[in-house]
Amino acid sequence: NNVHIQEVDGKTILVNAPEGITYKTSKLNITSLTIPVLLEWQTAKYRRKAPRFFVSAGVVGVIKTCSSSRISYLDERGKKRKEKVDTGMNIRPVTMDFLFQAGLNCIGVYAKYSPIGLFESDKGPKVHPVSIGLQIHL
Repeated sequence: NNVHIQEVDGKTILVNAPEGITYKTSKLNITSLTIPVLLEWQTAKYRRKAPRFFVSAGVVGVIKTCSSSRISYLDERGKKRKEKVDTGMNIRPVTMDFLFQAGLNCIGVYAKYSPIGLFESDKGPKVHPVSIGLQIHL
């Protein structure tokens, strides 16, 4: 929709691109330290020919270390421009996620959900991050 995320007057909102500019990308980058507390069950290791299966679930504490909003676009000369628009943006400094993982041998899947909103109360949109994915265990 040709918008970027920015903090304006203490609230994080979506801001339209300036007239004549079409964003190629607009993204929110968040770097964090995670502390998992998981309970895991695995099949017995002593069975050599049987496939090894595992299941784990629990909570992951998340401590935000930095965040920024970045955009990229082509200027009037057709040159690619990248800009950091804003940092901080009222993202909660500490939160938690629920995590479920399961796998067979070296392949696994996971699902993660954050019951706590990404932004501080009344300072940004109501967003609850969700992710699912594939894991390869070496």
